[in-house]
Amino acid sequence: HMGFNAFRNGWIGVDIFFVISGFLMWHLYVDQIMNREITGFYIKRLKRLLPALSVSILISGLAFIPRLPIEQRNSLIDELSAASLGLSNIYYWLIDQHSSNSELRPLITLWSISLELQFYLLFPIIVFLTMRSKKKLFWLLSSSFILFLILGYFTYETKIYTLPGKLCEFLLGMVVASNLHRFEYSKR
Repeated sequence: HMGFNAFRNGWIGVDIFFVISGFLMWHLYVDQIMNREITGFYIKRLKRLLPALSVSILISGLAFIPRLPIEQRNSLIDELSAASLGLSNIYYWLIDQHSSNSELRPLITLWSISLELQFYLLFPIIVFLTMRSKKKLFWLLSSSFILFLILGYFTYETKIYTLPGKLCEFLLGMVVASNLHRFEYSKR
């Protein structure tokens, strides 16, 4: 957004967001998950995201649907439906329209929130599978990074829009958080 060619399209910000999210989820919730308080984890995450998401969806629908031509109205209704289900990323992946400026897309930024919600569904499973072994977590990170590279080579959109394409970013944050105890000033 600052006009630097190396960072055009704003992708680096989303990537950093996903790394920070993985870090925070591990740092804040790993003990809760290990104590099998999974319901509490999901309630906290949903309370954090759903109010703002619901307001965004509602205001976008009320503001744009009455003003759009029928073709664009139907497209916006599809976007609203996908956003309501936490599947905006899949919607944009399927229609391959993220970079298109040909139509009004007021909810396009919700693809990243959808990925976040999908990561929350997997987070307890990842914790249970890797908590006892940092090697397993690092192996999962390495495997998902290789998948990220493969997807980027064959299908850029899949790398961008899907959780398999972005999982390595969440996992990187988790690996850093899981190794904080190794550093003298871990609280900083």
